[in-house]
Amino acid sequence: TEYLAAAAIRTLGEDGCSYATWGPAPLADLGAVSGLGSLSEKLGRAIFRASGRAFDLESRNRYRRKFPVARVERSYLLFDPPSIGLREALQVLRAFHATPF
Repeated sequence: TEYLAAAAIRTLGEDGCSYATWGPAPLADLGAVSGLGSLSEKLGRAIFRASGRAFDLESRNRYRRKFPVARVERSYLLFDPPSIGLREALQVLRAFHATPF
């Protein structure tokens, strides 16, 4: 798969592309959480860890360590009202096409 990625990046560069991305992807850590109660924050962090294991995000982190990215853009999830429950967690997974339903 590294060869395929290298070939794709080389082809894009030859075609004049100066920047490419594989799309939004989580970093190794969840980062700062603000505006949520402690229970919602703990649930969010637990879901983040479980998702990392379920989708083998460590392989992506190994790739990033081997081939550092040129630029990282932060992503934000906003909840109104500021709480995370099972329904909200499932909606986030659906938004990123991470569930079969």
